[in-house]
Amino acid sequence: MGSSFSAPSPEKLKAVQDSVEQTIASHPIVIFAKTTCPHCVRAKQMLSKDFPDVGMEVVYLDMHMSGGMMQRYLQDKTGQRTVPNVFISTSHSS
Repeated sequence: MGSSFSAPSPEKLKAVQDSVEQTIASHPIVIFAKTTCPHCVRAKQMLSKDFPDVGMEVVYLDMHMSGGMMQRYLQDKTGQRTVPNVFISTSHSS
């Protein structure tokens, strides 16, 4: 029996990549997170405390329709497989 899984189209992959890059470019601080991740909660709390006047965007990968593809793209981009995946002024923070 064959699998019903089909790989995303190149167009969909490009759209996900563009979405991630646009999000990073549009916000001073971006956290790619998961709702069940305690490290993500702490990162958000710390950055909110340290930078209270800076706009922060949190993208919850487990709530996003393309979250799995976003996480794979972020792994390719940063070498980091886990969350939180943080960008400050478009630079990856590990």
